[in-house]
Formats: sequence, structure tokens, C-alpha cells
Amino acid sequence: YEEERNALGAYDISDVVYHIWSALKVSPYKGTPIHSILVDETQDFTQAELRLLIHVCKDKNDMFFSGDTCQTIASGVGFR
Repeated sequence: YEEERNALGAYDISDVVYHIWSALKVSPYKGTPIHSILVDETQDFTQAELRLLIHVCKDKNDMFFSGDTCQTIASGVGFR
């Protein structure tokens, strides 16, 4: 997969998350403030995706995550 993706010059969601995270380490988020976050189907997010959401949310006490460990469909996601 990795070789094929690189040969095509393609990227996947993990690449996008890594790129955004790397950019945020150099320069803080300057977009519209995100005061709260509501996430459904949390079990299908990777830990990196969730960490990115937590990082950009201004009020860490105004976040709600909902998920069901019996419905995990994404491979490589360790929700449990």
C-alpha cells in the first residue's frame, strides 16, 4: 500500500492529519476559533484524528464524544 501510494503521489487521511499536526507545531491554529466539538461514531476515528480535534478546540470542557466499541469498522483503530 505504502509503495503504491508513494508511487502515485497520493495521500490518505493519515497523511493529511500528520501534515496538519506538523503545521500546527510550527505555527498555532489561526482560523475561526472552535469553542466546542461534538463527535459521533468516535470508534471510527484514529487516535491521531481525535488528538487533532482536541488540540484545536478552545474549550476542552465543551467536547462530547460518542461511540460504540461493538461497531468498530475501521482497521487499525484501537477504540476499546
